[in-house]
Amino acid sequence: MKERVLRRGIVEGKVLVSPPWILGEANAFDEPGREVFRAEHQLADKFVVMYAGNHSPCHPLTTLLSAAERLRDRSDIHFCFAGGGSEQERVRRFVAERELKHVSCLGYQPRAALPALLSAADIHVVVMGEEFVGIVHPCKIYNALAVAAPILYIGPPDSHVTDIEKELSGAACIYQAGHLEADAVVTALIAARAAKSVRRSVPAVVDLFSRTALLTRLVNVIESGALAEPFRAVRVSQTSI
Repeated sequence: MKERVLRRGIVEGKVLVSPPWILGEANAFDEPGREVFRAEHQLADKFVVMYAGNHSPCHPLTTLLSAAERLRDRSDIHFCFAGGGSEQERVRRFVAERELKHVSCLGYQPRAALPALLSAADIHVVVMGEEFVGIVHPCKIYNALAVAAPILYIGPPDSHVTDIEKELSGAACIYQAGHLEADAVVTALIAARAAKSVRRSVPAVVDLFSRTALLTRLVNVIESGALAEPFRAVRVSQTSI
């Protein structure tokens, strides 16, 4: 996104890239909520692979669905798609036509239920469409990290997701695969399953991406700019997913 702004002739020193923040700093790992959610959806003894968020062309789910089909005989691995959007019906149709009993499709969940939903996953999936890097922001990764879950990233090697991995210096457990690499996704999920879903707490996530931290930073920049001469405000909108 910054590169797109700079191409408009804006001075680099006047551009601040500020990501969205975690959806409520209370969205920490919820052990009781996890157990309740998993019991309600018959997932108590499963390794749960979860995609939670908007289903749209910005983050194509074809590769993940292909991997789910390849793992149809692994009764211990369950895929959960939660959310909504223009592509959700296609996901439901794919699951129904192939009779994938190990895949669940849920609608949008109440905000109060998010900690339990997110904590119920043994690994979260973050997807970034090739052509949307720098336009759509994969902010769902913050909440996955907040509940200390491993992450499977499906997308191009250069993106905000890989930037975060570098920034956290390997503290987070992030598996990676490209689009149309369903076999690589299968391999990653089997490896994550064998690792028994090791949860890594990443305290730096709250420090870097909390509402308090990011708003404080933004306000400081605005106030310092307002005192400078000449002052020119530039607003950049970035979609989040």
